[in-house]
Amino acid sequence: MKKGEKVTLEKEEASNISAQIVEVNQGRVEIVEAENVTMNQASARSIEGSHVEVTQGLALSIDGDRIDLRQGGSLLMRAKDITISQGGAGLIAATKANIQFGGAQIMLARDEIVVEQGGAVFMAANKIKANKSIAAVMIANSVEGDVKTLFDWRSALAFGLAFGGLTGLAMLLRKKR
Repeated sequence: MKKGEKVTLEKEEASNISAQIVEVNQGRVEIVEAENVTMNQASARSIEGSHVEVTQGLALSIDGDRIDLRQGGSLLMRAKDITISQGGAGLIAATKANIQFGGAQIMLARDEIVVEQGGAVFMAANKIKANKSIAAVMIANSVEGDVKTLFDWRSALAFGLAFGGLTGLAMLLRKKR
């Protein structure tokens, strides 16, 4: 484990890093815990920090107060503020999320999701602002902008009823055999 006030890795690998400031350039780290984390062309399994910046990198999970992801990806991101530019994620959970030219499978935000030329399978927030964006399903009190959805609430309800009915029928027929 590497510890200290500031830890910098250049084209190195480390298992665990715990410090106030962590910078990783073209390296790989298993677990990072720091106040400020900056990763460039690097990967990590888990990152925890107040302010996390990842550029052209990958992380399995990122937890923080503020996350900035540029041209990278993460499976799970949790923070108060998340910004993704030309990147993607599996699941985003935030107070506010701002996505530009990117997307996520699932976007959840307590307050607001802003998407500029991006998309998601599922978006849920109090307010969603989108421009030239797409989502399969959106749930929000307020939606603004140019966004295309696969399901509105009526078609989602009809799909759910039809799917549930067919599944129930298949289970009944299966039990009779």
